[in-house]
Amino acid sequence: MKFPWEDLYLRDHSTGQVIKHLPSIPFIKVEITCNGVTTKTEAIIDSGASILLMSNEHATRFGVDISNLSPVEAKGANNTFYQYPYNNVTLKIKGVTFTCECSFTDTINPQFPLLGINSIFNKFKVTIDSRKRLIILKEY
Repeated sequence: MKFPWEDLYLRDHSTGQVIKHLPSIPFIKVEITCNGVTTKTEAIIDSGASILLMSNEHATRFGVDISNLSPVEAKGANNTFYQYPYNNVTLKIKGVTFTCECSFTDTINPQFPLLGINSIFNKFKVTIDSRKRLIILKEY
């Protein structure tokens, strides 16, 4: 599967106005289903994340009560370990559907989920070609 590496724009939730232009952040369009609720969104490919990480705002949209979730330990890019409440979600990327663990936190931007090791790198060989501005996923 090939994805053009497009520019990413951080937008104000209430007005839709562009707050910040993020030209060098690799992302792909995904479909996430949790608790019977499905959303289509852009998600950032993050090799420093060990799990699929979404904001607490996403948990609310999915109807997930994070206070009832068990914690999972995840290692951040700075080698720090964090405890996040987690839930299983279904992730769909261009017709390929699979289940993965997802954690919720209030420490990331609510607009873009982070696709980490267990959500994308364990399922696909990921190539990010910055010269051609292309992202290639090859299913294992």
